[in-house]
Parts: sequence; structure tokens; C-alpha cells
Amino acid sequence: MNWTRLRNAWPWFAVLILVQAGTLYGQADFEYRNARMGAINNTLVSSETPGIVKTIDIQSGLEIEEHAALVQLNTEVYLADFEVAEAEEQIAELNAGNRVNLEYAEKSAAVTEKTLLKSLEANRAFAKTISSTEISRLQLELDKAVLSGQQAALEFESAQWMSKLRERKRRAAKVLLENRTIRAPFGGTVAQVHVQLGQWVNTGEPIARIIDLDHLRVEGYFSQELVRQVKVGCEATYEYSLGGEIVRVPVTVSFVSPEVVEGIFQVWADLDNTERKHVPGVQGTLTLHITN
Repeated sequence: MNWTRLRNAWPWFAVLILVQAGTLYGQADFEYRNARMGAINNTLVSSETPGIVKTIDIQSGLEIEEHAALVQLNTEVYLADFEVAEAEEQIAELNAGNRVNLEYAEKSAAVTEKTLLKSLEANRAFAKTISSTEISRLQLELDKAVLSGQQAALEFESAQWMSKLRERKRRAAKVLLENRTIRAPFGGTVAQVHVQLGQWVNTGEPIARIIDLDHLRVEGYFSQELVRQVKVGCEATYEYSLGGEIVRVPVTVSFVSPEVVEGIFQVWADLDNTERKHVPGVQGTLTLHITN
């Protein structure tokens, strides 16, 4: 190696090393200029069951909380089924707690057994004090009482299971009744209402569209060369123009696609919008700040 030439060229060589070091160990920015910002939760709520719209509790633009009632369907038949199931459960609970037959059979068997033992003791002390016929009758009564006890125990256990069955039937009827009220899956803003009073709706038919404006997401696509460098939690910036104003907002990478499709991979970056400073749907530039 010609060290003289290397020494004479040192300033340029040093600059080259510093530039490369900056690339390897510093921060680099990568842009996607067609990124769109949208709501994380933007849902078309549908009916789980068919029915007639009896009441509409919302209107477009209304702010609602999670589980708020949106639409009420007809409930007459479902309410009647629930009331019947509730009554059946109460009867089953009474039967499940009824131990009269079981206790009577147990006591009857105990008395008969005691009488039989005394009769056998009497015959051992004084032969033929109690006739063999009477002994056989007492033995038969004891066997009958024992079998009655076993039958009562089975009936008592069956009543316990019937009570559980009726309780589950009542719960199922309650679910069907509650499903007649269509509720919001999350808190947000009503964007559209798709039904009218008196309208018949089928299962799966749209009822309303709800948007959560508090939590927004930016979607971008980047070259496969970055797929191992971009991590969840990486810092990024989203920049867009609205009404002639340039808006820049810090965002955080929340998802990095595990696959590359045609040389690119998808990235999500989320931002908090509880102060409602940003409008979903706008386009802009998503810039990733990658630290090497």
C-alpha cells in the first residue's frame, strides 16, 4: 500500500468514513407520501336477528358511549318466552330443593331395619318368638325402603340437573331478548344511520356506522430493504395539509407486516386524537425515523 498517497488523501478519506458512520449509527428518515389517516375503529353495526324497528335512539353526528342503545327491535314474543323460562326456572328450583321423599325413604328404611334387628335378636334369645313369615315381611319392607331411598336419590339428582337446565334456558331466552336492542360495540360518533322506524331488517343488515375519532391510524408502505429495521414502537411523523395549513404530528409505529408483497411491506402508526385536532381520511406523508 502507498501510505504516502493515503496520507495526502487523508481529509477526503476521513470525511468518507464519517459519512458512512453517520449512516450506520445515526438516524435516517424514510418517507411514504401517499399515507392516509383513518379511524382505527370504523364499524358498520349490523343486526344479529331479524325484526321490525320499533325505536331509533341515535342520529348522525351523535356522540355515544360503548354499549349505548342504537335501535330497538320488536320484543313481544321474546319477552313472553323469557317470562315463561323464568317461571320454569323457579319451579325447577323448588323441586331441586325438595328433599321430602328422600328423607322419608331414608327414615322409613332406618325404622324397618331397626325393627328387623330387634326381631332377629328376640329369636336368638328365645327361639321362634317372631315367626319366619314376619321376619320375611320385615326383610321385604326393608328392601322396599332401601330401593325407595335409591329412587328418591335419583329423582333428587335429576331435579338438580333440571334446575340447571331451566336456568340455562332462562339465560338463553334473556340473551335473545337483549339482542333485540342493538348496541354500540365501542364509544364514538354516529356517522350514518341506515334504518327507519317500522322497517323490517334481516340478520346481518346494516343498522348504523360508528367511528371512534379518538384513536387514529396512518397506513404506509415501504421498501422491503427496511423490513428488518422498522420495529413496533419506532418513532415517526405524519405531515399533511388541511385548509392551507401544514400539520405535523408525532406518531408511533404499532404494526409492521411480517410479509413482503411485491417488494413492499405495510406499516401502521397510531396517534391519540382525544382533542379532535385531526380529521380521518386526509392524505399526507408518513416519515419513519430509523435509528441504526
